[in-house]
Amino acid sequence: MSPSPSTAVDRRSLLRRAGAAGVAGAAGLAVVGSAGSAEAATGSPTAATACHTAFGTWQVTVYDTAGNVLDQGVQAAFHQDGLLTGANGSGRTIIGSWTPTGAATFTFFAHEQLFDPATGKISGVAHLSHHATLSADGGTFTSQGVITGYTLTGQMIFQQAAAIAATRFTMS
Repeated sequence: MSPSPSTAVDRRSLLRRAGAAGVAGAAGLAVVGSAGSAEAATGSPTAATACHTAFGTWQVTVYDTAGNVLDQGVQAAFHQDGLLTGANGSGRTIIGSWTPTGAATFTFFAHEQLFDPATGKISGVAHLSHHATLSADGGTFTSQGVITGYTLTGQMIFQQAAAIAATRFTMS
């Protein structure tokens, strides 16, 4: 399903506002999706789509290459139109996009705000780029990719390989 031109404009507007809204935007963005279907209302795929799509809501844990937990308690919503929204374990906004690449594979890209722990002010942004594989039953996925951090002026401050393990959950 391709979004209409007005949907694309609205999505860009949401992306701009999400960057400015910070944590407050995470709660509102997590419910944005395609209206008019049971899937959109619950964030849960039907039996027909469960095994073949990332669409839905996920509990996510992020690991470094040694298996150490970098972030847990991440909640992400992969929307039917390719939008990705969520919040990390600290409540920071995550926003991006996802694209199916095969019957049980997809890529996703996301941005997360970085904060200065001393001041609490936004100090940069982390960019995530991952390639994921869904389990046969569609209830979990794993991914591998890179997280790159940048200052507000665009200077790279870190780059780290990371893996993700995610479990689908339903919102009711």
